[in-house]
Amino acid sequence: AERIISKRSIGGVADLNLGDLTTLQEVCMAFECFEGTTEIIPSSTSLWKEYPHLAHLYDVFQGVPEFTAVHAPFLAFCKRYRQVRGLKDTPLTRARGVLTTISSFLPYAIWNAVLAKLYPFGP
Repeated sequence: AERIISKRSIGGVADLNLGDLTTLQEVCMAFECFEGTTEIIPSSTSLWKEYPHLAHLYDVFQGVPEFTAVHAPFLAFCKRYRQVRGLKDTPLTRARGVLTTISSFLPYAIWNAVLAKLYPFGP
């Protein structure tokens, strides 16, 4: 991604496209999932310093008001992921993970069941 972005001249918000957003989000996720990372926002002490063009892309996106609104929940997710990633694998943490999964999935399942009853699709 760094090599591809380095070939483009991104000077401001007008130079951005949907592919840039997709690239940035994918890179943010990859950087966060890397075991050695502790922060997602580019800084001189983070993994981002090795990828100056991607860090510049992040900086340019800071000028898009909607990006901050969309990216904030992602940063909250990353913060929670770092907390969970640091937990030791014990029966209690596994049970907590199962309960979190169920409590997150259940509202969507109920909502989809209600929608299927109200607006059935198909024959």
